[in-house]
Amino acid sequence: MKVKFLVLFFSTIILNCFAQNIHHAIYAKINVKAQTMNVVDSVTFPPTFLDNTDGDFSFILNSDFVLKSPSGGFSFKAINGYSSDTSGGAKPMRYFVKMPANFNPQFTIPFEYSGKIDGGIKTAVADYARGFSETSGVISEVGTYLCNSTIWYPSFNEKFFTFDLTTEIDSAYGVISQGERIQNEKLNDKKIIKYHMPFPSDEIYLTAAKWTEYNKKEGNVLVQAVLRTPDADLAKKYLDATIKYLAMYEKLIGPYPYSKFTLVENFWETGYGMPSFTLLGEKIIRFPFIITSSYPHELLHNYWGNSVYVNYKTGNWCEGITAYMADHLLKEQQGQGAEYRRSTLQKFTDFVNESNDFPINKFQSRTNSIDEAIGYGKTLMMYEMLRSEVGDENFKKSFSKFYNDNKFKSASFEDIRRSFEITSGKNLKPFFDQWTMRTGAPSFKLSDAKVAEKNTQYEMEFTISQIQKEDPFLLNVPIAIYYEGEENVTMKTISVSKRQEKFVLTFEKRPAKIEIDPQFNVFRRLDKAEVPLSLTQIYGDVDAVMVLPKSSPFLKEYEEFAAQWKESQVSQGRKLEIKYDSDLKELPEKGTWIVGFENKFAANLNVFDEYKESLSKEIIAQSESLKKTGALVYVFSNVKNKEKTNVFFGSTNKLMIPALKAKIPHYGKYSYLGFEGEKAENKLKGEFPILVSPLSYQFIYDGKTIPIKAKIKPRKA
Repeated sequence: MKVKFLVLFFSTIILNCFAQNIHHAIYAKINVKAQTMNVVDSVTFPPTFLDNTDGDFSFILNSDFVLKSPSGGFSFKAINGYSSDTSGGAKPMRYFVKMPANFNPQFTIPFEYSGKIDGGIKTAVADYARGFSETSGVISEVGTYLCNSTIWYPSFNEKFFTFDLTTEIDSAYGVISQGERIQNEKLNDKKIIKYHMPFPSDEIYLTAAKWTEYNKKEGNVLVQAVLRTPDADLAKKYLDATIKYLAMYEKLIGPYPYSKFTLVENFWETGYGMPSFTLLGEKIIRFPFIITSSYPHELLHNYWGNSVYVNYKTGNWCEGITAYMADHLLKEQQGQGAEYRRSTLQKFTDFVNESNDFPINKFQSRTNSIDEAIGYGKTLMMYEMLRSEVGDENFKKSFSKFYNDNKFKSASFEDIRRSFEITSGKNLKPFFDQWTMRTGAPSFKLSDAKVAEKNTQYEMEFTISQIQKEDPFLLNVPIAIYYEGEENVTMKTISVSKRQEKFVLTFEKRPAKIEIDPQFNVFRRLDKAEVPLSLTQIYGDVDAVMVLPKSSPFLKEYEEFAAQWKESQVSQGRKLEIKYDSDLKELPEKGTWIVGFENKFAANLNVFDEYKESLSKEIIAQSESLKKTGALVYVFSNVKNKEKTNVFFGSTNKLMIPALKAKIPHYGKYSYLGFEGEKAENKLKGEFPILVSPLSYQFIYDGKTIPIKAKIKPRKA
């Protein structure tokens, strides 16, 4: 009885707290053929709503809607001329609300309006590598999608609200929104579907399509997959994965905040995460890797961003921690955490420069590869360093505390800092100030490494320099020491805070090799020789050249590829000059695309021969075969400027080129790719080996280096 009483007591407190929010009670009739909707939204305002007003207030609504005069003595007045472009969204119209002479402090206004929603679906130019399109809102026979940018319900500039959403739609359609579905019934040729969202929300989504629904109950959570094409096997994979990830995150963070989680197959390609559901495109959900990458990422957003909300005025903290606890965590569970962090650092190194850098407390959302490298990548690496700073247990406890303290509230980096300081007992303000407020990144140089034998011990000296333009950073840097004849590697951490610092360490055993940050635990710019040559190095080049083959029978297709790539680069503030091989005597010193097997500069390229000692015979043979029957893409250093990366891109089939145009942006971390068929099926991919890292040094004794057996064991996830 005591337990039930306490639960009821605290539930009452929570609901009373939420009762201070505006509540929308929406009844929406959707006509998919006419692309229209008729809405009645009975909005109940809390007693405190008018405290900071003079009695009147305003709201905005989609300017394409016809708004009826309200009952109950209220009146609306449109502000003439108030209609502005909202960055591709619907155009808003602002209305003033005139209150009646006598009204209850907690009052309800019925808003009744109707109109057509046809925002279309458009592909964004910037960073088309992601392959996603966007819409401000659409109603069609294929599907319906309404969101905040549709402005389809009255907005009062409130931070949070609760809602009930009832949708009346043709009976062939299903509807998904946030919260719990409490009604789902057919009425003649219509279907009535109602969702109840008792928790504070900052947006109302309504998506509808013809779906087949698959359900499974796991404890108190309804797990769903709704697919446009019936596929019980695919649904089972996602339902089982959902149950597994829910269990993992409940153990890692805390109880799942909603009563359902639904995978929704969208009617165009998206990767959206909403409170209690995710909206993924039909191609995306069928990629085999999505279920262990993007899918847990979107599920985790129900903790970060969709229940603990982001205070965007102080920066978007949630994308970095979501990537860290989803994409990175799953790779670390597979023993590939270091590779993931290296790829993250490589994106920052390749895409971010002095002219486009910004601190992570200014990050809002991802619109291009620069935003991703900073808002996702740099922030992810900050959390990696924070984990090292406080230890694994305190890291988990701190984020669990942060979640419990800030659920259904707006939170900031400062709130994260406070949770970590309380849990760890450390002053973390210098750490957070450095990584959230500063631009730039450290770059390391290892020099003057030597070992001297003193008595029965070995004294090792080395110097670490921070060679970036910016002031030195305060860093804890892991180093690896390999010993003669040992199978284990000793890991140590050194504190680095100056432009140049000398370190002296003493060992009982003879050191064979030293490595600086070998597992990529520190946020920094990578030395080009430290990582494999990759496509992102040319993708992120701010001033590159693309050389097309004038004599190629596929010149038209290559020109179309070049034009679209240039448009994408220009939209992100980068330059791409398009030239023809017939107009050049030699290749430029800039990062250069050499396009087409017929290109006169392609004749002497033999990059696979350069790595024949490191690559398998099968890879070499496959590359030779693809030269004749498929397509090849590979990178190599610019001989005139080793700081620049060149890329070759050629196809033996002109019908393959449009497919390659869409596919190769997704393979940025690789050094070489091979494709076959008109749909450009990937048959070959890999990274060229790193021959010597500038952040490692193998000591020489009597003119020889010592053979090394040891390897660093991956950290436990």
